[in-house]
Amino acid sequence: MDADRLRYEPGDGWAYSNIGYLKVAGLVAKVAGQPLAEALKLLVFAPVGATTARLALTPADLVGAQMGLARDYHPGWVYHGLIIGTAADAARILRALVTGQLLRPETWAKMREGRALPEHRSAICADPAYGLGLMLWASSPLDHPMGHSGAGPGSKIAVYAKGNKVGAVWLTAPSEQAAETQVFRLLEKNGFEETSDPAPM
Repeated sequence: MDADRLRYEPGDGWAYSNIGYLKVAGLVAKVAGQPLAEALKLLVFAPVGATTARLALTPADLVGAQMGLARDYHPGWVYHGLIIGTAADAARILRALVTGQLLRPETWAKMREGRALPEHRSAICADPAYGLGLMLWASSPLDHPMGHSGAGPGSKIAVYAKGNKVGAVWLTAPSEQAAETQVFRLLEKNGFEETSDPAPM
């Protein structure tokens, strides 16, 4: 990990880091005065009705989760744990975030302050940026989909919002489809499709 040295001088570079989330997880647990799993239930999952969402720390925590062809997966490679649940619950959580139910307005505004990442331009995102835990567009983020994508053994997920509409797409591997393409198409329609299988979020 080599977490004691700076990879970049502050403000000079960017890289996705699970260690950053580990630090945040520790702060949340400390301030809440309880383990991260319980703090998430109290502060996020219960208020928005995300009944399937939970923190997985060991393989036993993944019992019942649908992960495509993946077997013998250990969620501990994600240092802070892996949140799992249905795609519908992932959409519920993002909807609560974008409609102001989870954070103070100034905190939500900070999350949307993205760092432009022109080196990651693609056919589906011509102006990519990364905020505090959000994939978004550098220019006019509120006018474009914002949320997050993920991929792991056996599946892919994309959960994005555009305005108050939310879409979630979960694909099992092997799949050549881009989850983002599917969810952006969904957002142009109705958003928020249901699923019953608990998938990694």
